[in-house]
Amino acid sequence: NQVAGRDPLRLVRAGVLLKAAALDVELGMHAEAEAKLRQSLAIAEERWGKDSPRTLAPVAELARLLQSVGRVQEADAMCSAAERMADKEEQKQQLAKTRRLIDADLAAGK
Repeated sequence: NQVAGRDPLRLVRAGVLLKAAALDVELGMHAEAEAKLRQSLAIAEERWGKDSPRTLAPVAELARLLQSVGRVQEADAMCSAAERMADKEEQKQQLAKTRRLIDADLAAGK
């Protein structure tokens, strides 16, 4: 019974990590936010697979975070992965904002 109950708890943990990362970003704690986002992503990928649209939230947040701290090449890769997963118009619009920032950074040679 415990084994069956672990999966839902891990998914709750992934969601909590995602929200905690958002708070870390607001507080300027970027390294901590990145660690939480990567943990959330690992849990989601383990459950649904690497290319599942259900992993979009942590991938997109990682892209935003990496862009904001100047890690543009990594942000570009994450944003590309998120763009492939996005299947809703609202998701695509949010990612388009991130993409514009990344493309501007790349054009500026960052």
